[in-house]
Amino acid sequence: KTLRVLVVLSLAAVVLGFPYQQLLAVFQKDVFHVGPREYGFMVSSLGAGALIASLVVASFSRLSYKGFPQLLAGIAFGLGLVGFSQAPSFWYALPMLFTTGFMSQSYTTMNSTLMLMNAREEFYGRVASVNMMTRSAMPIVVLPFGAFVDIFGARATVTGAGIALMATILAIGFVRRSLWSSRPIVEHPAT
Repeated sequence: KTLRVLVVLSLAAVVLGFPYQQLLAVFQKDVFHVGPREYGFMVSSLGAGALIASLVVASFSRLSYKGFPQLLAGIAFGLGLVGFSQAPSFWYALPMLFTTGFMSQSYTTMNSTLMLMNAREEFYGRVASVNMMTRSAMPIVVLPFGAFVDIFGARATVTGAGIALMATILAIGFVRRSLWSSRPIVEHPAT
């Protein structure tokens, strides 16, 4: 049961959270009205946040429970998307992109870790494959995102996606309250 929930949490981030990355050029040109150099700053801010998150989450290796921090990171990921999409200026968008990169990487890293912690050792390969397979949905989801941008605009589309991501994570956390507990949620610890 826990593995199924973790796969849904992974898919939620892929479907609702990550397509904004393909829309950065739209924000650069049509929202902030800046050039290619500033687009590079946007992508670099996002990457710097993700890199630092990887180092921070790696330092949590002794933390036996990651469900609660993962849910908090997912909610902060959604808030970061809303903050970025509603940024009044390009310079305000950069720290929001850093935060979004940090929180999205934290969320996905903890999700992948929890998947493996909840799988028996002989199923590690299959669980990792399913986890990677969820990411293949992102190029498919970009198509409706592009259509939503044409209809509603880039700001409204990414804001709606951030709110939907937060609502999904909160709903899953409410249904599976064991994810919020301070105890490990591991059902089948690896030997």
